[in-house]
Amino acid sequence: MFLIDTMVLSELRRRQRDAGVVAWVREQRQEDCFLSVVSIGEVERGIARKRGGDPAFAAQLAGWLDQLLRLYGDRLLPVDVGVARR
Repeated sequence: MFLIDTMVLSELRRRQRDAGVVAWVREQRQEDCFLSVVSIGEVERGIARKRGGDPAFAAQLAGWLDQLLRLYGDRLLPVDVGVARR
């Protein structure tokens, strides 16, 4: 089980991605990778910040977030003590 950090998600979205990060993610079974609702909140915050200055980019980010939510649907973890300790 892996909890994918927001920075990893952001790296995978970039045009020139880090080859090591890409390779690591490809080696993992999709069903072993999870997201925290904290990461979702961090992405939402980034979208909100971009809306005022670059609404087109904010819309792209929102579409990407929708894709993540569909992809990870049943692998989104709430934050509780067990998750925090793990």
